[in-house]
Amino acid sequence: MLTVKNKAEKLVLSMHGIENDPNFYMSIDNAKKCALVAIDEILGLVDEESLYFEYWDEVKEEIEKM
Repeated sequence: MLTVKNKAEKLVLSMHGIENDPNFYMSIDNAKKCALVAIDEILGLVDEESLYFEYWDEVKEEIEKM
């Protein structure tokens, strides 16, 4: 599993360029918003007591700091 910071960066960058699709581009601010929406969806599916919840919650915090 990637570190929290690496996962946050990778997720935002993948939203930013949608995996380098030349026909699609999104601003970094919008990419962060999309990444946060995706993480909120994940957090809604994961048990709050699990390590996965903690991991994704920390990824969310890292994106919010970007």
